[in-house]
Amino acid sequence: MDKEEAEKSVDCVTDQEREYAQNALNEFNETSYANCLQNINKLENRTYDFKVAHNKAVVEYYKSDSRKPINSRRR
Repeated sequence: MDKEEAEKSVDCVTDQEREYAQNALNEFNETSYANCLQNINKLENRTYDFKVAHNKAVVEYYKSDSRKPINSRRR
């Protein structure tokens, strides 16, 4: 594995990325979904990290206030 591949490893998280993720978690737990999404968007360079994509989708779902299954199916 070369240096570039190592940097793209999901396990390789910078301190700054860890801080964004922690801030996003705190905001999510406080139901501040807009602020949470701002922190997740700061992790956009981790396009290879499916956890980031998943968490972004979850936050967008909660932010849209479409938590009732019937509403989300109508989109």
